[in-house]
Amino acid sequence: MTSTPSSALPSFGLDATVERVAGGVALLKLADGQRLQWPVRLLPAGIAEGTSVTLTALSDTARTQLARALANELLDVGSTPPAP
Repeated sequence: MTSTPSSALPSFGLDATVERVAGGVALLKLADGQRLQWPVRLLPAGIAEGTSVTLTALSDTARTQLARALANELLDVGSTPPAP
């Protein structure tokens, strides 16, 4: 099975802690102390105050590489067929 580990893809991540969740918006405190409002619908289900998250940005090329690697893994592309 061939796959591309996500760590090999060019990306950028911000570590944050959920400070507050209200009205569909989460207030995230970044590691450098800045605060960021983020839609709750774009965070993992069940997110709660005090939860640590990492916001990751991938380029279109990296997203395509990751999607292709996942599809190949799911379809088991490249594996040898079972013997008859």
